[in-house]
Amino acid sequence: MRGKGYLTVVILIVVFLVVLNLPLAVTGPLRMAARELLTPSQTVLVRFHQSFHFWWEGWVGAGQLARENDRLKGEMALLRGELEKADRANRENAELRDLLGLKQQARVPLVAAEVIAREDGGGWWQTVRINRGDNHRIRPGLPVIALEGLVGRTTNVTPNTSDVLLISDPNCKVGVRLSATGEFGILKGSGLAASGMPQFDVVLPAAPPEIDYLAKEGPVLEGEKVVTSGLGGVFPPDIPVGVLLSSKMDITGLFQRARIRPSVDLARLSKVFVMILPEETDPGLRKSTLMEGDAP
Repeated sequence: MRGKGYLTVVILIVVFLVVLNLPLAVTGPLRMAARELLTPSQTVLVRFHQSFHFWWEGWVGAGQLARENDRLKGEMALLRGELEKADRANRENAELRDLLGLKQQARVPLVAAEVIAREDGGGWWQTVRINRGDNHRIRPGLPVIALEGLVGRTTNVTPNTSDVLLISDPNCKVGVRLSATGEFGILKGSGLAASGMPQFDVVLPAAPPEIDYLAKEGPVLEGEKVVTSGLGGVFPPDIPVGVLLSSKMDITGLFQRARIRPSVDLARLSKVFVMILPEETDPGLRKSTLMEGDAP
């Protein structure tokens, strides 16, 4: 069998050599026939090669795209982080500039404090608790402000905490003045938030405070700014309080009543400032703390 195999190989080699040495007139048709015979097989092989090459490039390319996508996602996350840092830094710088301007305008010592609690748990009072107290020169009855304007006044004070009665509480009375017309009135809070659920006051604003005892003939303009009047001996003059929303005649017909939107978002207080005023309530000592034209 092995000898027959060798013989077959030798015969094929001889035939191949004979064909190569035949005249072109004889080998031409043979080559043409062989080419036609092999064309279908070559077409199948070429198409298989193209399909395999396309699949291989797609598989490799998909992996590269996935890696590139992951890399771009990582870069985007880093960029977002940098943008957030820059935005936070800008906000902090703006807040510091506002604080510097506030201290320059106040002309009295200010004690910065953070809100650490809200309400007394019963829903009867509109109060917040701050982390500064008697050890920081704070006593009951001092004005409390934020960068935007009036917040309320201090009440119960311990060595390191103070309660602040907000201007949204009915028990907090503030002498106010309409900045454009000069009309005077008394601001008082309207109590609980419109939801009627004090446990949600941290996210819901209180009902708009009201101004009583505005002269019935005096002009009351919607959008007019309201500032403290300085009357009453608790709040210095010209602290921004809010803007007028609407007005109506009191049921008695003796004066006008108006609702305001506070300058400060009382539902989201986080930082406040206590104004350290002299013990004496001499108007000359308390005069001119935050002028309306320079309000932050």
